Amino acid sequence: MTYETNQSILSAIREVERWVHTEGTSPKPAAIAQEIVRIGKDIGGTKQRALLAAFGLLAGGLEINPHNIAWLIQDGYVGYPTAPTFDI
Repeated sequence: MTYETNQSILSAIREVERWVHTEGTSPKPAAIAQEIVRIGKDIGGTKQRALLAAFGLLAGGLEINPHNIAWLIQDGYVGYPTAPTFDI
């Protein structure tokens, strides 16, 4: 299994997409921050870290994809790339 097919990462992407659909196409930064805090209360394994990373990418206006999520969480279990797809 790689980060491209990791179910926790793909689930995080789907959850962010659902959340954006519920909030509207341009969620307010405060709403994003509130969601990140809510998730942070239950931080645990790869799924939670991937979800936090996905919302962080959303907050930064960056592309939400497995590559960038894996780079942010740097989980040795799923592997990760050496750089994101955005400029750092």
